[in-house]
Amino acid sequence: TVLTADSQGQSPFSRAPRAAHPAGKPMPPHEYTGSGGSPSIEAVQAQVNDVRVVMQENVDVMLANIDKTEVLENKSSQLATQARSFQKSSRQVKKHMCRQNAKMNLLIAAVCVIVLLAILIPVISSASSAAAATGGGGDSGGSSGRRLASLLFNEPLVYLD
Repeated sequence: TVLTADSQGQSPFSRAPRAAHPAGKPMPPHEYTGSGGSPSIEAVQAQVNDVRVVMQENVDVMLANIDKTEVLENKSSQLATQARSFQKSSRQVKKHMCRQNAKMNLLIAAVCVIVLLAILIPVISSASSAAAATGGGGDSGGSSGRRLASLLFNEPLVYLD
């Protein structure tokens, strides 16, 4: 609220100390008394006008505050709408990226399996052909396992028969 002080530094609503009336009753302030001791109509009217100006300023400030509040309310509702939209789109992006990550992991796994098969198939086929050439196809499988291990790790073939 905006209140203006009068020329004596008091607000329009404060009471000035009143002088004692000869009969013991308080006297009205000097500024309100006319020549006959009764309140001056002009002084009261001036006081009313001052209060009216102050109240008009207060109403103007209040209306400005209401306008600012409405603007803030509109901005906050827009921000809330944008936040919901952002949250929805971020969830969609997260799901999309999870799918992309899963696809990439499956692709890497498939490539690893293909490379592993490309390495193991020739090794296994050469080990089985080497076993067939030596005539050891009917043994207990221990020697063919050693041959496969020697082919995989490039160790020389050692037969312990």
